[in-house]
Amino acid sequence: MLGSATDPSQWKLPLDDGELGEIKFHNWRRHKIIDKFGLFINLCVSDEAIKQDWLRILGKFNLVNEDFHQKIDFTIDASINQVHLVLDDFVVSWVDFIG
Repeated sequence: MLGSATDPSQWKLPLDDGELGEIKFHNWRRHKIIDKFGLFINLCVSDEAIKQDWLRILGKFNLVNEDFHQKIDFTIDASINQVHLVLDDFVVSWVDFIG
């Protein structure tokens, strides 16, 4: 799922006494996982309503993530306000979703 036909993915998770340890990723690897997160949701969440909620929240998260990974002139109030609105929308939706 995280690899390709020409570049298979090899993942080893750190275990400490049988417990999952701290996972550290390079930034490019983190992006690769986030880009495929919708596939994980589709595979792991069987309840259709909950799945749609997760995918809706993921879409909002991706908008926030896009804003924070591009060069924006934060001296322009309109840019600041737009990023703030997108972030607020995500946070409110996330808090509503998880309770």
